[in-house]
Amino acid sequence: MASDSRIGMHCFLKDISVHGVLLDSIIEGTLHEKKRLREMFAHGMRSGAIKPLVRQVFGPDQVEKAFR
Repeated sequence: MASDSRIGMHCFLKDISVHGVLLDSIIEGTLHEKKRLREMFAHGMRSGAIKPLVRQVFGPDQVEKAFR
């Protein structure tokens, strides 16, 4: 069994930022706002500023491994 590991605050010294997004604001936005957001995402993806998250999919029998 693997041991738990802590995430230190040192990662924030590397000039990174964390942003939260309220999805209900996007869903309830006007058509113009949604179109503008789509354009911003498309531009960010083309320029490389927005990149897909690296992910790993775990099976139902790998719950403990997924949480570690």
